Amino acid sequence: MQARSLISLGTTVQLLDDAYFEFCHSALKQFSDMYCPCSFENHRGRCCNVRSGHSPKGHQNANGRVIAPGSYESDFQPEEFEGEWIQQIRGALQEIQLAFTEKSHDQRDTPEAHIASKLHLDQINSFYRSLGNVGSFVSHETCFSCLRELPEHPLPCGHVLCLPCVQAYGQKVSSTLIELSRCPLHLHETVWQPAWQIKIKPPYAGVRILCLDG
Repeated sequence: MQARSLISLGTTVQLLDDAYFEFCHSALKQFSDMYCPCSFENHRGRCCNVRSGHSPKGHQNANGRVIAPGSYESDFQPEEFEGEWIQQIRGALQEIQLAFTEKSHDQRDTPEAHIASKLHLDQINSFYRSLGNVGSFVSHETCFSCLRELPEHPLPCGHVLCLPCVQAYGQKVSSTLIELSRCPLHLHETVWQPAWQIKIKPPYAGVRILCLDG
């Protein structure tokens, strides 16, 4: 098991370096440019502008009034934090991969896809709980469960999931019907009675067009 763990860990960390490092770099820069406010403050107030929207006129308060001349200021420097942040991600990936390897060894009769889905479910619930109100995180562009696929299926709580996540966390009733009793993003806050039903297209069904003539 130890050899398998080392191979898996190497593969996971290598995947981060090879496929996701640039995305992490872009995300950190975007956060710094668009969401990290200027830290300048004086007796007239605090500057509320972010780096990308900082006025050339100077520092502005929430009412748009210039409170002092100057450019964007911040103690947070993404270039300095990036190395530490990537290392934190590597450490978290190693912990998850070790947990997966141990559970795979202990639950030999359980498909690895089910084990991975359960671990992912625990991780996203812990993450969204740490943010507070998960209901405010809604996207129609990205599935907030996996951050990979396009969201297709809206839930009563307002979140929209992709088909793979619906299939992973729902109960298959038939080839075209899946039921979800809870939203995977906040399991403890959502319990639907009866379960929410999601109709899916058969695997090889083509596009259907309703034509009304006359």
